[in-house]
Amino acid sequence: MKLILFLSTITGIGILGLLLWANFSSLPNKTYKQGQLFYFPSPSNNETVWTPDTPIKTMTYNLGFGAGEAGLNGRTYTQKDVEKNLSDIKNTILAESPDILAVQEIDLHSKRSYFIDEVKYIARTCKYPYVAMAYTWDKNWVPYPFFTNPKYQFGKTLAGQAIFSKYPITKQEILRFKKPSSNNGFYNLFYLDRVLQTIQVSLSKTQSIRISNIHLEAFDKKERAKQAKYTLNFLEDPLPKMPQILMGDFNAVDTLLVPSLSDSKELHHEYEKDKTLSILRQAKTLREILDKLPTKTQKNYRTYPTSRPKVRLDYIFYSQTIVPTNITLPKGTGSDHKAISATFKL
Repeated sequence: MKLILFLSTITGIGILGLLLWANFSSLPNKTYKQGQLFYFPSPSNNETVWTPDTPIKTMTYNLGFGAGEAGLNGRTYTQKDVEKNLSDIKNTILAESPDILAVQEIDLHSKRSYFIDEVKYIARTCKYPYVAMAYTWDKNWVPYPFFTNPKYQFGKTLAGQAIFSKYPITKQEILRFKKPSSNNGFYNLFYLDRVLQTIQVSLSKTQSIRISNIHLEAFDKKERAKQAKYTLNFLEDPLPKMPQILMGDFNAVDTLLVPSLSDSKELHHEYEKDKTLSILRQAKTLREILDKLPTKTQKNYRTYPTSRPKVRLDYIFYSQTIVPTNITLPKGTGSDHKAISATFKL
């Protein structure tokens, strides 16, 4: 009996020690919560100059951590796979050349992407001197996929979402959402944080713009709707004096397009009666980039999955003080999401 008690105690201590180690952060708590601003000066040191006649091109892109079209589906990837996907992502960005790029699911120092600093890679190869980083994952070990062989699990994970800019970033705020109560405690212990990342970009001495990058809850539509409400409160109370753009992976399907999901019972069940977009459309000043287009035309802008898009998960909202002049869906196969780009006249 004493031996059983002793072994049980040792086992319990071992499990507790493993959990403490797995959740140990490589970043200081303040840095993780508040994010960071980075500067990558170009060799030529030529800064982009903005004038009132200069349009602003924006783009949102879920990079899927460089896992390619298959996404993080439990399979393992070679370093060559990840590098090929990142090269395709880089080429997609360069071809579109947005002034401000918002990305979700980007790794900085993670086992699954061979510890490639994807933020630095994009900043340097795509020539973005200014980067705002919001951290969403900082674990020594993420036990996913949930089968017994740790060799295939994520291991060390440092990841987040980022905004790249050709113009100076002067301020960053991060709204961190609660993890879904529908998840069990162990799952939430290793689950990524969902955040709204908001920055201020200085275009000139007299003109600034507010940019928000969001990655909403994917698997709990009630929690996603709550996050949409928090987002509106954060962005519109008080109403900003400068123009603003909200973009990212909303993990929400427009209810107008739900009938198109009839070929997928799983997707239809997940997104039917989803209130996320209807809540965001109640915004006092923000409007979705495709809202004025006919439903038939909107279906041409599906973003997921990449090769045969069934739904649109990625959106751009803009304040009515600015005017959209162009919308594109750039080509690329480096991620399981397609990017979406919009150009604005201030």
